[in-house]
Amino acid sequence: MWTLWYPKEYLTNIFVAAELQFRVHTGKEVCHKICVDKIVDILFQKPVLRSKWNMLVEECGCEITKGRSIIFLDQILSLFIKIRSFSYAKDIVQKYEIQQKATGYIKKCLLQEKFVLTQLNFKTEYIGIYGNLRKFLKFPYFKHIKMTA
Repeated sequence: MWTLWYPKEYLTNIFVAAELQFRVHTGKEVCHKICVDKIVDILFQKPVLRSKWNMLVEECGCEITKGRSIIFLDQILSLFIKIRSFSYAKDIVQKYEIQQKATGYIKKCLLQEKFVLTQLNFKTEYIGIYGNLRKFLKFPYFKHIKMTA
């Protein structure tokens, strides 16, 4: 039987802070390069995040030195930001594909509309010529010719 554990609130708060910092760093425009080390350094400067990590380490029940605890936090945050970066890149590619499909669909619709308008214009010209021909054929000299529409 499999059991799932809920993460400690401290850990979820750390990940929420990392996500918020990631969103601040990427911003609204498309970001072409995400500097993981820079984001992790900014997160390390927050004393609230370090205190929550220290509380989490104290509650784990294992003897972990201060230096190793900082290395663990650095690795956890780096992995989180790297995985989040892949997700961000996937979202950008997906938005681009949707935009290309929409642009292709619009182009296709415009081409179809242009084709229909061209055909209508051709038919209008043809009907105009045909109508003039019909008027011409109503003269008494051409009464024996039957026209079909």
